[in-house]
Amino acid sequence: MKILKTTSDPQSIQFIPRRYNTSATVAIRDESTNLIRLYNSELTQIGDLLQITEIFELVEGRMYEIAISSDPNVWGNISIEWQLNDLLWDAVSASIDYTVYRDKIFCTDENVDQRNLSYYQINKGQFVSDDSFDNDYIII
Repeated sequence: MKILKTTSDPQSIQFIPRRYNTSATVAIRDESTNLIRLYNSELTQIGDLLQITEIFELVEGRMYEIAISSDPNVWGNISIEWQLNDLLWDAVSASIDYTVYRDKIFCTDENVDQRNLSYYQINKGQFVSDDSFDNDYIII
């Protein structure tokens, strides 16, 4: 799971891909509203990882599903797949998976760093303790 913030600045996601591409379509589905936002993005390879940098429009406290796919309309990929198969093209093209990466995103503005034992607190700032009275009682 990736943790992102509600900001208008570009944010980066690094991941280990199924295949290495230079461009991709990023689909982010809001699990609360089921709305999908599409981004056409460039992928940058850093060692064995790929990185995507985008300005994501996210809402605090929501879960998202991210799916990064290579472009299935690239003629080279389609031609190679078509030549390798003797079946009908419709059956072959329906079974081709162009997904490069799938994951979940959680959006929060809290500082979450599990290495330093700083975890997400769902009720942070919601409850305030009241110390305006003393807790003395009288026994008769």
